[in-house]
Amino acid sequence: MPVRDLGDDSITSIPFQVLSWRPRALYFPNFATAEQCENIIDVAKDGLKPSTLALRQGETEENTKGIRTSSGVFVSASEDKTGTLAVIEEKIARATMIPRSHGEAFNILRYEVDQRYNSHYDAFNPAEYGPQKSQRDSVEERAKWCYYVGLGSIKV
Repeated sequence: MPVRDLGDDSITSIPFQVLSWRPRALYFPNFATAEQCENIIDVAKDGLKPSTLALRQGETEENTKGIRTSSGVFVSASEDKTGTLAVIEEKIARATMIPRSHGEAFNILRYEVDQRYNSHYDAFNPAEYGPQKSQRDSVEERAKWCYYVGLGSIKV
């Protein structure tokens, strides 16, 4: 079978550094260009809203207040008229060898000084949380990987 029927017809090399094997953490320097980062920031800025949590039975927004103080917006590559998210999504697929179709919308977050997005699990037991908008139907299809792209410099 010709290569084009099985996969890419060219070799892709994306430099990376292993930060940790367990849990697996890889660093891809200069994964996105400055222009791509600016495009993503522009795409997201008008839709940013305070970050929320999925609530379990008995939890309220009031008693989980302060866990996430950032603002964010979910944007799919198809919603981005600049095409930047599609390019980044394709590059993520090449770097991870996981097809684009297995991904979800980008969760674009903004942090002001002293804001946080505390640690959490991205796995939800439907019996505890009920159905989640971002959750796929089966356990096998749910998020197993997270890819983080820093869009701006950190000011301390």
